[in-house]
Amino acid sequence: MQTSISQIFTSIECVNHKKQIEFINLTYPLRKNQSRLLCKDCDFNHCENIFETNVVNDFLEKIQIQQQQLQNKFDKNQNLFRQLKDSINDYLNSIEELLFQEKQNIQNNQVIKPGNSFDQFLKQNQINRELIKNMSDELCALILQDQNSLKLHSEQVNFNEEGLMKVKQKIEKLTKFEQFMNQGESQINQQFLQSQSQLQIQQSIVSTTQSFVKTQVNYVKTYEKQIDQQIIYDLKFNNKGNIFVIASNLIADANCYAQIYFQQDGIFILKQNLDIHSGYVSSICFNSQDDNFFTACQDKKIRFWKQTKQNKWSLEQELIELNSTADCILMNNQQNYLAAGGEYLCFWKQVNGKWIYDTQQNNFGQKIETLSFNESDKLLAVAYQDYLIKIFEYYNEKWIQRLQIQKYTMLLNFYNLNDLIGIQINGYLNFYEYDNQICDYQISEIELKQQKENYVACFCLKKKLLALSQKGKEPIDLFMVNENRVSKVLQQIPCQGNQLFFSNNGDYLAIISNKQLIIYQDEGERY
Repeated sequence: MQTSISQIFTSIECVNHKKQIEFINLTYPLRKNQSRLLCKDCDFNHCENIFETNVVNDFLEKIQIQQQQLQNKFDKNQNLFRQLKDSINDYLNSIEELLFQEKQNIQNNQVIKPGNSFDQFLKQNQINRELIKNMSDELCALILQDQNSLKLHSEQVNFNEEGLMKVKQKIEKLTKFEQFMNQGESQINQQFLQSQSQLQIQQSIVSTTQSFVKTQVNYVKTYEKQIDQQIIYDLKFNNKGNIFVIASNLIADANCYAQIYFQQDGIFILKQNLDIHSGYVSSICFNSQDDNFFTACQDKKIRFWKQTKQNKWSLEQELIELNSTADCILMNNQQNYLAAGGEYLCFWKQVNGKWIYDTQQNNFGQKIETLSFNESDKLLAVAYQDYLIKIFEYYNEKWIQRLQIQKYTMLLNFYNLNDLIGIQINGYLNFYEYDNQICDYQISEIELKQQKENYVACFCLKKKLLALSQKGKEPIDLFMVNENRVSKVLQQIPCQGNQLFFSNNGDYLAIISNKQLIIYQDEGERY
């Protein structure tokens, strides 16, 4: 650095004397008629902060050395942190392996196997309840007889006190065993069920911790279609995964904005063009109880499509015109409420088979990114594009805002009744765990990728699978999300992921990649 700075000073001449610069005026701001760069012939009067160029060079060199030392220290600490993180992950995985082995040992050592009754246990060992009772009666009588004999012949038999106590203890144990055998069938079954319940609790704990160890996924490519200049805004599968609908800009060769694809003989084929829309279709929403669905269009209308007997879809109802385009639509789990998000948050409810407009909330310029209902349909999470999450509660037949979180997320899903997961555009995963004591969310953050670039993601709640990809770059990584933990990468799909869409059951993953629509299927569900 000193050499480069010296060369710069050498190449610059004093404006007044045309001589090499040897001094620098560091006064700020410069006073009138003063210069920043001076030679030895310049007037130094009234200049307070004059330094030689070599002093400045030395100072800059020291700064560079300190910066390099700080950078080295930071890199060292960062490497230590990564090593520690890998060690912790390895340690957790080893614990999961040990817990899985312990579970297997518990099951192998059980006298009465899970799912067996006490009578099944006796039958498998070729004995019955009456036989055990008779044997215990005979054994008890023999020991009682021996006990009486001991009392009568105590002077002739050399029995110490310790031996006699052991015999008495055996008698007591056999007596208790006889009482147990005489108990009614209901009491025995009750004790058995209690032991089974305790075992199930243990198995649940072991199963939760060892789920990452046993989980295997293998998605294989089953469908590929060139889409050229077509822009797909949304893609949704029906509940079975054998039908999907795409929301798009104008599809030139079909002159429509939405298409239905149907699986026939294991292959997806174009089933129907939906040609009623008068602008691009932004979002799709299937009814999970049948194959009917909604479309949201640029023309500020939401349309309900119903499947006919001819295996076609016809327009059943056109919902009232919105104040703005709905960018995302979602039905609740009971399939009786529809939410639409854009510049407004709107709700419809189903009454006597028709969808009736319910309520509307103005977002005041905040545009909605995504929506998610919880399991009970009592809560709705709304993520906005300007670093804001709102939680609404259905109370007294109205949706009322309860909580607000200052956080941006491009994908937001309820994980259970109260907790959420969210994916940020920089590849971080956030867990939002509701704390009943403070009536608010505690947020924990997990770094999924070291590169902080533009990511896309989708999440399957049923299989707890997360697909994540840097936009336009390979590969697509699949993770499992369990409680507040994330597995290592389970599979890498060699595609450039521009958009990702899971089916509800997780059997299919649709990918928009390099002007192609590609569908991968979980190999375990193919046959």
